[in-house]
Amino acid sequence: MGGKKYNALNQAVSFTQDTKWVECRYDYLNRRVEKTVYEGEVLVSRKRFIYCGFLQLAELDAANATETVQPVLRKTYLWDPMEFTATRILAMTTFDETGTYVENLFYTHDLLKNTTGLFDTQGECRALYEYGPYGNVLRMEGNMAKDNPFRFSSEYADDELGLVYYNYRYYNILNGRWLNREPIGEDGNFNLYRMVYNNLFTFIDYTGSISVKTPDAAMTNSPSYLADIARATRGITSSSNISRRAARVAAAAAAVVIATRKGCKPCKPPAGSKRHDIAKPGSRERGELTSVIL
Repeated sequence: MGGKKYNALNQAVSFTQDTKWVECRYDYLNRRVEKTVYEGEVLVSRKRFIYCGFLQLAELDAANATETVQPVLRKTYLWDPMEFTATRILAMTTFDETGTYVENLFYTHDLLKNTTGLFDTQGECRALYEYGPYGNVLRMEGNMAKDNPFRFSSEYADDELGLVYYNYRYYNILNGRWLNREPIGEDGNFNLYRMVYNNLFTFIDYTGSISVKTPDAAMTNSPSYLADIARATRGITSSSNISRRAARVAAAAAAVVIATRKGCKPCKPPAGSKRHDIAKPGSRERGELTSVIL
């Protein structure tokens, strides 16, 4: 990766490498809504993205868009509705350069929610992926392997940059580190760029903004764990009024991938439980609201 420029909000707005130049635009929620790629002075591509909360639903080709010419729909995405926070992509619908429907493709994943394959409606394998421990692609084959952007961790892969986009920050799969500074500063650690303390087996970072330790029964009663959850779920609840029960609910909503990492099956809601909507705090939650069981 060559030179980078950031705005006052610590958002990466441009990347340069040799003659290639990538320009990014963001909205008020820190979501990247447009990515433009140039080769020298020649426009290569301009993509725009549509979200529901932080869940990317569609990708449009805006290379020829003007005030009178609308961008062309090229892809739409379906996310797992059974998760507390939708972090696992299920299907992609593709369209041609005129916006005409082409086909539906369906995803398979490993226990870490990395995309491992892509299949069409006839059951034919259209893409296969294998990854290193920090996300570098060891194997990528199939005629739709590069067209699918959601690969490692079901996050958006920027092939032009060699990075993975996590909404709040970009992740470098070659060295296992964030490209941007830690949003919470030295409160996390003096190293502002490392990812989850370099320990992907013990910690998770579900927002791209704070590392939280994988919880167990003993740890969810720990004051330090409650404090971590209070910080990580800022916007759901504050550290001054968080209860132990609320912390466990917030942990379940925030760290839904933990169960799949350990190979466990999702638990069924207990009889008589009620579903409640709570505000979402950050990037890798794929929407403004999430449902929790109380």
